[in-house]
Amino acid sequence: MSFSRSEGGQGLHHEIDRLISAGDLEAALKYVENIVERVFCEPLNTAQIFGDRFLDASCEEIGRLALRERAASGAAGATPSRGGVVFIASKLQASGGHTAVLADIACRVRSPVTIVLTGTVGPTDVSAIKHAFRNAPAVEFVCVPPGSRLSKLRWLQSFLLEISPDTVWLANHHQDSVAVSAVQPGQSYVLKYLHHGDHHLCLGVFLSFGEHYDLHSMGFWNCRDGLKKPDNKYLPLIVADPGVSSSDEREFSSSAIVSCTAAGKNKIEHAYWPNYSDVIAEVLEKTGGRHIHVGRLSWFYRLKIRRAMARRMVPFSALEYIPYVPSVARFLQERKVDLYLASFPYAGARTSVEAMAAGVAIAGHDHSEKRFLGAVDMLPTGSCVWSTPDQLIDFLAENDRAALIQRGRLARMHYEKYHSPESLMHALESGVGESDFPPRPLSKKTDELNAALLRSAQFTFLGVFKRRGLRYFRALKAALSRFR
Repeated sequence: MSFSRSEGGQGLHHEIDRLISAGDLEAALKYVENIVERVFCEPLNTAQIFGDRFLDASCEEIGRLALRERAASGAAGATPSRGGVVFIASKLQASGGHTAVLADIACRVRSPVTIVLTGTVGPTDVSAIKHAFRNAPAVEFVCVPPGSRLSKLRWLQSFLLEISPDTVWLANHHQDSVAVSAVQPGQSYVLKYLHHGDHHLCLGVFLSFGEHYDLHSMGFWNCRDGLKKPDNKYLPLIVADPGVSSSDEREFSSSAIVSCTAAGKNKIEHAYWPNYSDVIAEVLEKTGGRHIHVGRLSWFYRLKIRRAMARRMVPFSALEYIPYVPSVARFLQERKVDLYLASFPYAGARTSVEAMAAGVAIAGHDHSEKRFLGAVDMLPTGSCVWSTPDQLIDFLAENDRAALIQRGRLARMHYEKYHSPESLMHALESGVGESDFPPRPLSKKTDELNAALLRSAQFTFLGVFKRRGLRYFRALKAALSRFR
């Protein structure tokens, strides 16, 4: 579905209202989905818009009408038979923080868990994700049958009526209008919205009912102060304790500094300065050490890193590339990493917690335009916060291994206080009081020159081509998912 140049704002509102009034709920679901896709695929919109009240109200109305049609057709009402907890997700992957967060909650809710996958953004390889939920008491995976968006919506609403859960956690992808429309007020369950799609426009942020949960300090205060959601709740990110303490002594077999970054291409491969490939090469040149990258990067970007290293005469053996590890925290310990270099331009909040758990010093990049994207406000005392490569290099020159070990101890203490498994259990059972809220992010002064360069990089022919290609690719995946 395409949009005309003049079709924005009120024009979009009018078209959605028209489709709903005409009873064409399938087209309305698709229209909402396509709006979010269009916004999502434009890099300049990142951390600029987080939710939209009209789109969420439209999803509520579509879901209400679908339920009314079901009742009018004479379908049976609710027949409570299972209860428990239902998680509604669009798609889960074996790696990534989204699946891990759901597993962390599922393992601590003390009730039978059903994870429903809408498949609106592609199918889930259930066999590949089951290991993440192995510690949950009882988990059943249910995939919504292939079909149109409206058939998926009707099936999902019928499923919720049939099992009558006590709690529904909504953990949808940004554009999943089916998942957001399926949940409705006045049902048998308490709705808990998990705001994991936190730096893009995401459906469900402004639902008129249910509890809204944010997973880190940046998201919590952005929703409370920026989006004016005074009742949002904080749910701390956690990782399993890898079994060290802040007082443990660490032994190393090499004098060279070992750094590590854990992130996929979605966090790193963007038009941005400073560029990850250049920074890694410069760090290796100055320290004479080694860097380990954990996470999948494209073949082209791996070549880009090697070219940057070659320009600085850094041997290729100084870089190690590992696509996946089951536990970043344990990996950091096993490989005796001195410094965790958080990914940029987009940081991974959960991987930073992994570094804290491992007792490793952290260096985080303060994003040139949006402090939210660098996630530096969740870093522990003693972390390096850098804006330019020179600042990072200066930090490494001023801190030997002994100093980094001490900063790692502070990181571990921060983990024990704020991100241990016990903190999540406490939040789920008792809630988080104001005294336990994460600290407010510091004010951010935008680097106007770098922000201008960042914007200009988006308006190259290649940038336009990549964005259009991304939209077509995501649309194709969504279309194919209806037949799987």
